Amino acid sequence: ASIAIANAILFEKAREEATIDALTNTYNHRYFMDQLIEVTSKSKTNNVSLALTGIDMFNVYNDLYGHYAGDTALTKLAAKVKQVVGDNGIVCRYVGDIFAVILPNTDTKKAYDLMERIRVVIEQTSVSAPDESSRSLTVSCGLCTYPTQANDDKLLLKNAGLALIEAKRGGRNKTVLYNSTISEDTKEGIALDENQLATVYALTATIDAKDHITFGHSQRVAKY
Repeated sequence: ASIAIANAILFEKAREEATIDALTNTYNHRYFMDQLIEVTSKSKTNNVSLALTGIDMFNVYNDLYGHYAGDTALTKLAAKVKQVVGDNGIVCRYVGDIFAVILPNTDTKKAYDLMERIRVVIEQTSVSAPDESSRSLTVSCGLCTYPTQANDDKLLLKNAGLALIEAKRGGRNKTVLYNSTISEDTKEGIALDENQLATVYALTATIDAKDHITFGHSQRVAKY
């Protein structure tokens, strides 16, 4: 009996490790893909909304403060996303700094309101260590709903990704709903824009290192 119990515990631990992202404690990419297929196939005519949430300028943040600070930020922001979503959906780390939120039985309006709450909460969250000056990040969200805006899981994921790109191209820190007018030819413009803005954020990081008091002001100037 004790061997059977021990095996059951080991099996459950292995199952959890196979589906959970070790850094952020959200579900991993493999679990996300499996759940997206399952939820959309079972929904038939019920709404399933998918949101992709990408951290703005995260590659620049990693370059300025280091990957340990970046991992800390990812962990904190993932916890905030999970807290806001609660039992309403499934939070997964899709890839890198992008989180996917699957929202079964949720129409576009409810999904949009939820993602806006997440966006505001994250903007107000400090991702720095307790002994450092407060630093915050923002997120951009792309949203698509099945079956009204996509007829299968693949198109749902693609359209949510296009909406996310549009949110970043349109200035970041916003939620964009997918529509048929969104173009696929926007990635190069985003990369160029982020390279230019990297200089501005590097200046604020320099000020942060020398004068913590004025860092908040510098962040606002950079944002404008």
